[in-house]
Amino acid sequence: MAADAPNSLGHPNGLNLRYGWPAGEWGGIPIEGGVAPAYRREIENAPDPEAHRSMIENRLLKLRSPFRAPYKGDVVDLIDPRDTRKLACRFVKLAQPLLHKLAQRPKRIVGPLRIL
Repeated sequence: MAADAPNSLGHPNGLNLRYGWPAGEWGGIPIEGGVAPAYRREIENAPDPEAHRSMIENRLLKLRSPFRAPYKGDVVDLIDPRDTRKLACRFVKLAQPLLHKLAQRPKRIVGPLRIL
């Protein structure tokens, strides 16, 4: 419902509304298909690479839980997917004043870094 956690949680111009579904998955890479590139060297150096990849996937799958994201602060709350529309409408209403405030900020010019 909002941007990624570091950019929205606690940001003074953010709404801090991050909801997740119980079936949601959070993380940098998907477990299925993501373990092989992420652990490539470790898997290649294992005596049985396929068994080692499978062992890593199983270990990570045991850690996957819908309750970890709220516990770590990645989402504010887990919601019933049927409540998504109601919460999205609430987000739009709450965002209106912020949009006006953000539109009035001076534009920043992005240029090359100057190293002294």
